[in-house]
Order: sequence, then C-alpha cells, then structure tokens
Amino acid sequence: MNKHLIRVIVICIVAVTALVLVSCKDTRSLSFDNDTYIIYLDTAPSLKPGVSVKPAKNDYTLSVRNDTIAKVESDGQTLKGLSEGITVLTAVSGEKQATATLIVYAVTPSDPTPSDPEHDGKFVVEFITEVGAIPNQYIEPNGYATRPEDPSRPGYRIYAWYTDAELKNAFDFSTPINGDLRLYAGWGEAEAEFEYGNIEIDGTTYYGITGLKTPHVRYNELSIPQTDPEGTEIRAIGPRAFADMPALETVTISSNLRYIDQYAFVNCTKLTTVTFPHSSIGSGVTTIGEGAFGNCQSLTSINLPSSLRTVGSEAFAKCYALKSIALPSSLKTIPSQAFAYSGLESVDLTHVTSIGMRAFWGALDLATITAPTALARLESEAFRFTAWLNKAAPSGGNVAYLGTTLVYCYPASHIDVIVRSDTTLIANQAFYGNTAKTPTWEQIKSDKYTEPTLERTLQYGFIRLPATPVPRGDYAFQTEKDAIKPDLVVAETAIAAYAESSYYGKSATPEIMDRVYYSRTLNNLSVLLRATTPPAEGFANRYNVIIERYRGSAETLDVKSMLETDFGLGKYYTVTRIHQGAFTSLPSLKQITLPHRIGLIDSFAFNALTALEKIFIRWETLENDDWSVKSGQLADNCFSISGANAASWKIFVPTARLNSYRNFWTRVPGTITRFQPYD
Repeated sequence: MNKHLIRVIVICIVAVTALVLVSCKDTRSLSFDNDTYIIYLDTAPSLKPGVSVKPAKNDYTLSVRNDTIAKVESDGQTLKGLSEGITVLTAVSGEKQATATLIVYAVTPSDPTPSDPEHDGKFVVEFITEVGAIPNQYIEPNGYATRPEDPSRPGYRIYAWYTDAELKNAFDFSTPINGDLRLYAGWGEAEAEFEYGNIEIDGTTYYGITGLKTPHVRYNELSIPQTDPEGTEIRAIGPRAFADMPALETVTISSNLRYIDQYAFVNCTKLTTVTFPHSSIGSGVTTIGEGAFGNCQSLTSINLPSSLRTVGSEAFAKCYALKSIALPSSLKTIPSQAFAYSGLESVDLTHVTSIGMRAFWGALDLATITAPTALARLESEAFRFTAWLNKAAPSGGNVAYLGTTLVYCYPASHIDVIVRSDTTLIANQAFYGNTAKTPTWEQIKSDKYTEPTLERTLQYGFIRLPATPVPRGDYAFQTEKDAIKPDLVVAETAIAAYAESSYYGKSATPEIMDRVYYSRTLNNLSVLLRATTPPAEGFANRYNVIIERYRGSAETLDVKSMLETDFGLGKYYTVTRIHQGAFTSLPSLKQITLPHRIGLIDSFAFNALTALEKIFIRWETLENDDWSVKSGQLADNCFSISGANAASWKIFVPTARLNSYRNFWTRVPGTITRFQPYD
C-alpha cells in the first residue's frame, strides 16, 4: 500500500478518536427524577435527590436558591433541611441545567395515604404550606375540595391557594376534582404592606404610596393609611399603584390623602366599593387622575368627597355597574370620556360649568339628567348613545336641549332648525353628523352600533337663531366632513353681531356672510335676504335670495316682478333656492312667473297645486351676468303637481334656451314634454 495513503488514514483515525473523546466530556442531557422533593425535619432531615445525567460519568453540582431553608452537604449531592419553607433546587452539569421544587416541613404528616382501602377510587388533594401540616383531602371524581382553615402564623393569612409553587395560577374551589392535586398556600401580610416614595403630579412632588410589597397577593380589601411606618403623612397614591388587582373588592381612603394619580385602580374588575372619609374645607381628596377607576366593571358605590375639584379623563369609564354617583358642588368640570360606557342611570349636573367631549358617551342607561344652571362649555358628543339623548327632543321637534343648552340636532330630511330664544349655549358640533350615518335608538338599545344611511338633514335646511348671539362651541354648525353647511337665519338687526362672532369657528369672511340671512315678508311672499349691502350695478355684490313661502290666494303670481319691485332688489339678484313648501296647497294658483337665475328648486317646492297650468321662466340678459341653465339644479319631486292638471301643466322657457333646459333640468317628471318655447 502506498505509504502516503497509510499516513493519511492514520491521521484521520487519530482525529476522529480525539473528537469522540472530547464530545464525551460534554453533557448531553440533565434532569431531576422528580419535579418536587420533600424533607421532613422530624424524621428525615436529609435526602439525596435523583439526578439523571448523560453521559453517566459526568459530574453535576447542586445549589439551593434559599439557603435558610436547606443547604447542600460537602459531597455536593446531599441536601440537609434547615427550616420550613419552599425553594428552588438547581442542578448544573457543563452547559446543562435542571430545576425542581424543594419543600421542607417541620413534621411528617400522619394522615392516611391514598393506598388505604378507605380512599380507593378517590383523588388526593395535598396542601403545601410553610408552617405545619394540613390534612390531605380525598375527593370522589367530579367532587369538590374544601378550602381548609389557615394554619396558625401570627401576622399572616392565606389569601389564595395556587396550583403552582410560583403562585401564579390561583385555584378556584368551585372547580371539580378529576385528578390528584397539589395546592400551594399564597401567604401575605394580614394587612397589606405598602411601598412608599415621592410622586410627581403636575410638576409638584408629593409623598405617597407607589405600590404593594407583595403584589402577587390577592387582597380583597385595602385601607389607605394616614402615615407610613415612620409617621410621614401620605398625600398621594401613585400611578398604577393598585392596577390590575383581580380580587380587590373594597377600598377605604384616608383623610390625609389629596391625590389619586392616573390609572391608580384601573382594571380592578371586582372592586365594588370605594369609601372616602367626610372632608371639610382644606382636607380630603382634591384630584382623581386620568383613568383612575377605569374598567372597574363591578364598582357600584363611591362617595366622592366634597373636597374634590378635578377628575381626569376616563376616570370612571367602563364602570358598567355604577348606576348613580353624587357629584360634589366643588366639581365644576366633567372631562372627556369621564363616564363613557358607565352604567349611570341618572346624574345631577347642577353645579357643572364645563362638560368634555364624549363625557357620557355610550352610557346607554343614562335617562335622567339634572341640567346645569350655568353651563359655559359643552364639547361634542357628550351624551351620544344615551337614553336621555334619544328621548330629549320634544314631540315633533328635532333638537335636544339640556336646560337652555342646545345639545344636538336630530337628523331629519329637509327640516328647518329653530333655536329657542332662551338658548344660552350651543354645544360644540351640535349639528355635526346631520349629513352622516346615524344609529337609531332601537339599534343603540340592543348595543349594536351599526349605522344605517339616513337622508341628509341640513342639505337644504336653515338654522334660525335668536336675535342675540348665543355662545357656542368651536365649529358648532359644522357638518359631517364639513361637506355641506346650513344657512343661518337671524334678525335683521343682529346680522353684524352674528358674523363678527365667528359662528363657523372662523373669522368673519365674505364666504361666511354668504350664509347669514334675514327674513322679510311683503304681499304674502316671505323671502330670506343675504346679509350684504345693497348691490351696485352688476353682479359683484348682487343680492342672494331664498324664497321661503307664499301664503296668498292669487290666480296669477309674478314672483320676478315682486322681487324686483316690492322688495326693491332691482335686477341684480339671484334666487339661490326655492325652499321646500314655498308654493304648496294653493288651490287658486294657475300661473307663476319666475326669474331664470335660480340655483336650486327644493323637493316639494311646488306641491299640491291642483289648478296650476303654467310656469314661466322669464329670461333677462344683464351686464356681467354669467348665469347659464346648467347653473340651476332640481331636487327630486320639486314639482309635485296634483289634481286635474297634473298631467297637462307646462314650463315655458325662451325659445333660444329650450334645448338647454331639456338637457340640464332632467329630474322634472316627463321632462321633455313639459317644456314649451315662447318668444
């Protein structure tokens, strides 16, 4: 054989052998033979736990997390118990590690074992404490264990039993037993021990409680002390100090406390009662922070102190069980979402001066509200989705009032909104959503927030305001997506005041002035005139006119002539709209003459005219007049003519523009056949 080849083979064999020898030194697996080991100090104070290690010749070391409960003897593999308790046992070999639970008892239990004939077919429930022994319970399949009495341990109590030594999974004694079970005692101080420190609130530092020393303990009740163990007064509860306590049911507040910071008790879902002491001027809680009692779903009773000045947003949001609450007269502001989705059925807001956005949003059962006497600000949607709002509008009306505050305008098609003369405030965005999808009361009551499409409300409507400007929130008259703004109708003497008050949330501009009108009636014809100075020749400053209603009994009516002569508008004007019902139920009316500059003829503007034969559109060409037929629009059913002439009435237009009218006025029933030319 080639000497070179032999040399290569020998080198490979040596390398493989060395690799095997090295790999044999690494531990491939390591585990304890049992999950739990028990030492009884009175009978067997030492034990050697079983440890499996591969390769078997590899060594391992033991350690105990709490060396006051047990220690490792000099051989490195034997444990000696020192005092009662539970700790973690760790074995290490190379890079491998394994853990087990070590329990040390003072005495060996003398109760019978499950192998005794008396307990055949039953499951054993074992109770692990750190002091003394609790007898095992033997339970028939699907039976229930009984919570045992706490063993004696001065200053301590068992708050809950757990299925794991780490005290993470609490056991419910209403759970059927279907296997052997070991339960671990969750000890805690007989009264909660607190952690203390400085808490900064709004730039000021206060001394108070920052949390619990034993947060795992399932406390049922907390009593906030006056001082810490050294005698320092406690002024505040810190942020999230007691958040997410699943068993907490009652809280008692001390008289020294001034501040409850944000989210202090959030998500305490079983909390039912919070008790504040009687407070006088200069004492008691003044501030409850943002979300402090948020999602306390079982809260039914809380007596807010007379010292309270401020509550934060969402302070009582999602308190579903909170049916009533007495707001102290010192509390002037209800912030955003403070009681959103709460269970409130009634609330007295007599002393409140400001209510934030969505303050009571989704409080479905809130049906009774005592109105504030001096409300100065009401933010948007404060009472949306409440029983009160859905019943607040008077019969036949479409606005909801809280005292003298206009809260909301209900969506309804083509309806003018009349703001009461005694109105003292208009809520922010009171008219917002009137062109949007809006839920009905039935859908809200069934807790389904689906939103069917309703016809747009103020697309052709007016808001009629009192003669004196009324305070209102920003963008009070804003509509959904600000797509369509209603027109404001005010007293002629109040035009300048409303415009200067920025009623659209903006500074007064020509655009805003275009939407402010005043009313005037002559010869049975009511019109709205835009707030502007009389126009000069030409259309730069022309009048804008809305025809509201004719209440006369004439057979022939020349509206064009009435506007130019009776109302003194001359020739330079535009009829921006003929309002719904402007000419309705006029049994004698046979002929109407209209100007050609008409922006919109509203639905049912001409309605129930049983004698109508002709409508004349009188065209007149003026300097700088860029009006064309396509500038006008017709709403559905704008000509709803009935009676004997329903099929024969005609619209007469200038011959030169006949085709234009036929092309652009497409919604008139029988469009083409209605139009007739004249010269």
